Amino acid sequence: MINYCPQCGKRITESNSKFCSACGTSLQNNSDSYNQRINWSKPEEKKLPAAAETIISLNNVAGIISLLFAIFFLVIGILTLIVFVGLFILIFSVVNFLIRWKLNEINTLIKERKFNQARNEQLIWMILGFILGGIIIGLILLIAYIKYDDIR
Repeated sequence: MINYCPQCGKRITESNSKFCSACGTSLQNNSDSYNQRINWSKPEEKKLPAAAETIISLNNVAGIISLLFAIFFLVIGILTLIVFVGLFILIFSVVNFLIRWKLNEINTLIKERKFNQARNEQLIWMILGFILGGIIIGLILLIAYIKYDDIR
């Protein structure tokens, strides 16, 4: 049976542990009852709204496509760097890498339930996605942005 600390919820891996390795809470059975001190089930995490889960999924899809575009533009940009055109393609590559990175940060904000801040950041990167990332990325981020209305 898996044990969890009653204070912080960290998994207790050793059956003879006297203290929680994460927070130091005593796991001794010198209180009312050992079973009351140990939480025998995994602590429940607050579920995100369905719309938030959808936004995270859409951001992940857009992030993967953005990463693929970034790699593609990087290779093409390096190959055409001899001509001045390659420099512009490298800029598209850098922007796509940035979009991927920022979408991970936006997903973290959503998981922390900071929906307004995530929505504002989503707007900025959606616009950049349309302009410099590609129409596909922009459209996916637009759909994700619209989904924020379902959270409120």
